[in-house]
Amino acid sequence: MMFRFIKTLIFIVASHSSLASAKQGHVRKLDAQNNNAPGALTSAKLEPEYPFCSFKTLGFSSADDEFTFQVQKAEGEAAGILKVDVKDCCIPGDKWGIEIDAQGNNDVSGVGDGETSDYSGDAAVAPLTKGTVKISYVEGVDEFPAGMDVKFCSSRAGKNGDPIVVTQL
Repeated sequence: MMFRFIKTLIFIVASHSSLASAKQGHVRKLDAQNNNAPGALTSAKLEPEYPFCSFKTLGFSSADDEFTFQVQKAEGEAAGILKVDVKDCCIPGDKWGIEIDAQGNNDVSGVGDGETSDYSGDAAVAPLTKGTVKISYVEGVDEFPAGMDVKFCSSRAGKNGDPIVVTQL
């Protein structure tokens, strides 16, 4: 009887913790260890001030590789703030750079801190109608191939789907 009570109590505490996280808008951050194939683009709601995020896992063959994306507001959606963050993958210490060239706005950049557990180095521009985002290697442990994750977030929730369109060039 006591075992059943403890088991029930553990279930209630675990369920409450998961529910509290869901209410705060937290979701599992996606990375290479969670079976995302390199180049797979996924979407999730995340962070109260940025209700929509797309995640992309990138593989770099060398320090000279660079990935470029076109980001634009979806048709019929209002322009919002675009925030881009990076997270190192497997070996902590690689710092990844972000450059946003937003048409009609100031260009912005950021550099991640090399952590593998949290996104960092955010660069944000508003309002975003259309622009390009470049992701590149800045410095670090210099072991290639190397992987990292990039997160594209919008301050707008989409009325009819995703509020931004992210296309790799």
